[in-house]
Amino acid sequence: MRKSLLQIYCLLVCIFTVACFSITLGLCLQNSVKLIWPQLIVEPPEGKIYKDKMQDQNLQEIAKKIAKLPPGVTYEQAQKVWDANYQRSVIEYEDKLAKERREALRAVINYLIIILVDIFIFVPHWRLAKRQADV
Repeated sequence: MRKSLLQIYCLLVCIFTVACFSITLGLCLQNSVKLIWPQLIVEPPEGKIYKDKMQDQNLQEIAKKIAKLPPGVTYEQAQKVWDANYQRSVIEYEDKLAKERREALRAVINYLIIILVDIFIFVPHWRLAKRQADV
């Protein structure tokens, strides 16, 4: 069973496109997870971690540590600084999540285009290789 040079070429192109398709599909799935659940990638803000720990500790002491306030600062002042820092960290975190989603969406679209091109290359070469095998 002797294969023609054209059939060998077509089969090599098919092998390459299947490999490219597999890798691109994996990357597309990875970015789809980033798109759906970006919290896996972006670290939570420090304020949230500290706020969770505050339930067990003295609020005034934690506020002094976080804001690095000098001794003698009133509780209200420390609370205002803490609230401002916490709000800023939450906004930054939400911005990071939105940025991660945008980047993941852009990557998914790029990978889907590559997959589409792969299909358009694979199908005619596969048909041509089958036609050459029948001859």
